[in-house]
Amino acid sequence: MIENRRLATAGWHVSVFLPLTFGAMIVWPMLGIAASFSMFDRISEGVLFFGGFTALLLLPVYAIVPLSEIEFGTAIIVIWLLVWIGGSLWFTSGSRTRRAQIAVLGVLSGTSLLQSALAFLMIVGKNV
Repeated sequence: MIENRRLATAGWHVSVFLPLTFGAMIVWPMLGIAASFSMFDRISEGVLFFGGFTALLLLPVYAIVPLSEIEFGTAIIVIWLLVWIGGSLWFTSGSRTRRAQIAVLGVLSGTSLLQSALAFLMIVGKNV
């Protein structure tokens, strides 16, 4: 009983941790959109910053199944949200220590940074 109480107070609660991970992840797409907004042909290209690598993985599906641009963008956003919530909960399910949660913050922020960097390269490459 005391052990469970100590574990619960050692780490952040889910209601605090989810907004922290969201904040750590949303920074990079927003910075990427702000930095490259003038290079967009359409405003919908901003969705790529939430899933640069995800967009590449979805391209074969997009080629086989005719999806609209809205459905393609929605799929990218849904996958980004699943990574946010799933990663936050799954990575910390075995350990509720602050060290583990800080590592998860770093991993999810790094993942979001890499997704945004790849999207930035795709936007720049399109304009070259």
